[in-house]
Order: sequence, then structure tokens, then C-alpha cells
Amino acid sequence: DMHLTVPAVEYGKLKNLESGEKSADIRTRVCQAREIQLKRFAKTKITANARMNTKQVRKYCALTPDCQNILEKIALKMNFSARAHTRILKVARTLADLRNDAEIKACDIIEAAQYRVDKSLEPEA
Repeated sequence: DMHLTVPAVEYGKLKNLESGEKSADIRTRVCQAREIQLKRFAKTKITANARMNTKQVRKYCALTPDCQNILEKIALKMNFSARAHTRILKVARTLADLRNDAEIKACDIIEAAQYRVDKSLEPEA
């Protein structure tokens, strides 16, 4: 559901990169998000947001009017298909789970939409 381009980093720049979030902390958040999803889908045959059907997306990925407006603007600007729209919602739901938040926020929609854009296809500035 995500399209990412990861550019190479010059070896000399690696030593100057700041440390990010520790792997152990990321692992804890991911495990917590997985638990949230397992509980969410306990009475179904699925175990993860990526496997949601249309009915489940409507139920678990409900958006506030503000978030709906943001997603609509992004979808129109980026010419996303209905399938891309659904995948953005699923990724946004996962991002909210990683924050341990029951509600999908605007930041989740924006981040999820960014994962749909293949940066290698964009013209260079």
C-alpha cells in the first residue's frame, strides 16, 4: 500500500547524521499497534489493517469533516484512484494505531498520502 523511494546516502554524510528514534522504541510501538489491530479484528478472519474490506474501512477509518476535506483535496490534486483512496485510509489507520490514537488525524492522512507518491517520478527542482 506504500510507494517509497529511498535515495542512497553518501558514505561521508553517514557519520554526520543525527540519531533517530531507537530501534527498541520503534519495536515497542509496532508491537502495541499490532495488539490494537489484533483486538480490533478479534472476531474476524483478518489480523491487520491492510486486510480490511470496504465495510471495515468505513467502520474503522471514519474521518472527521476536516480530515475528509484534506483527503479530498489531496486525492483531487494527485489524481488518486478509488483503490489509492482506500489504501491511504488503511495506512492512516495504521499510523494512528502507532500513536495509540483511536482517531485518525490530519497528520495521518497527509503522511499516508505521501507514501503513495513515488518521488522518483517527480521532476527535479
